[in-house]
Amino acid sequence: MAKRRTRPHRREATVLQREVGRRVKEARDRGGRSQTELAEVLGLSRTSVSNLERGKHRVFVDQVYVAANWLSVTLPDLLPPISQVFLPDGLTAAADDPLPPGAAAEAENVVKSVREALAVYRSDSVSTHKKPRAGS
Repeated sequence: MAKRRTRPHRREATVLQREVGRRVKEARDRGGRSQTELAEVLGLSRTSVSNLERGKHRVFVDQVYVAANWLSVTLPDLLPPISQVFLPDGLTAAADDPLPPGAAAEAENVVKSVREALAVYRSDSVSTHKKPRAGS
């Protein structure tokens, strides 16, 4: 079976959903409100609110406004800054996929080996491709 291609913005959408959900949950907890109460205000089931808070349910713009108003918070309290959602220069990294133990050290060793190999290659290349001096 062919692997399903994901849209380039999918990672950012997932990060955004999780972050908004986390912020909604924090605001709801601070206000002493229940998921059932929030569900009623948003016109959702309690399960949908639970999924929203875990980043598993897409939240619509109007729901963010209603939630912010009902929780007595501002929109920036619920919406993360762009820099937290989108990585610069098209870099992507799954925030929920931590590196296995020792992977960072292993990556550093690979980089070190590549740099050493490049240094050897460059020094060999320079010594074998020297231009003859003028007048020799």
